[in-house]
Amino acid sequence: MPRKSKYQRTDGYTGGQVWRVEYPERDPLDILAPTWQEAAVTAAAAWGMRWQSAEYHQGVKCTPMGHRSQFAGGAGHG
Repeated sequence: MPRKSKYQRTDGYTGGQVWRVEYPERDPLDILAPTWQEAAVTAAAAWGMRWQSAEYHQGVKCTPMGHRSQFAGGAGHG
């Protein structure tokens, strides 16, 4: 059985930039995306939220975590 990735990936993105996305009363998500904006949109979809809402934009926090290859396991293990 293949191991499930600990990262969610923005559709079509093949790079390894990791963003930690946080929102009050939601579990934080690690998203692979080229920009914080795309990471925020991907997280909103995963949480079932509307990324267009002002409330979401005021509460969401995106932190760059570096490139996936910097973490244990490297690019081939995520």
